Amino acid sequence: MATPGYLCSLGITGATTAFTTEAFTNLSTDVWQITSTARRIWNPGVTVDFFDNAVPIDPADIESINYLFGIVTFISSTAFAGPITATGAYFPILTLTESHYFTLVVSRDMLDDTVFGDTAHSRQGTIIDAVGELQIYDYFETDYDAGGGTVKLSTMWAAETPFVLTFNMNAANTIQYRVLAIITDLELSAGVGDLLEGTVSWEAQPTQDAEGNPVHFAYVEA
Repeated sequence: MATPGYLCSLGITGATTAFTTEAFTNLSTDVWQITSTARRIWNPGVTVDFFDNAVPIDPADIESINYLFGIVTFISSTAFAGPITATGAYFPILTLTESHYFTLVVSRDMLDDTVFGDTAHSRQGTIIDAVGELQIYDYFETDYDAGGGTVKLSTMWAAETPFVLTFNMNAANTIQYRVLAIITDLELSAGVGDLLEGTVSWEAQPTQDAEGNPVHFAYVEA
């Protein structure tokens, strides 16, 4: 189904903030998501502790954690009394108010594993990646976190600061991509009869959580 571009929006993350005993919503039998939509991007450098009716949940009972959408999946044999809560740290989402264009390219390296006797090429998927750019009517000095810290695109580029870039594909924010990224290039352009325009190029910058699991990018359709 076609989606008008004007319904899209972009966001970046601000300074990490602690959360304590936050409530969770059950998405399916073993899958839970933090209820607060404002606290769903978790800092992978901070351990998230989960509780069942205030009793700590053994990390061995956790199958996986989606840090970009605040989702935890428990192993299927785990039974809970409820409620499920957690303590950790999140990144607030700051809207890129002057953005008007973006590209998002998700790719996978395909390596040839053809052997003698094959009659056609065979390939195996390996490393995944994400790159893109966005355009804004700004010269990179806007502070997008005026109520908290200082979040400027120019400063993020100079400091090589990793951040989470969010892509909302509709007004309801039910279709989203989120990428842990780093800014590689900043470009300004303008003509006599044009608006000054900034182009931000970025690349995925994967990291690991406190337990050594990879965190890179994720997609969700609610």
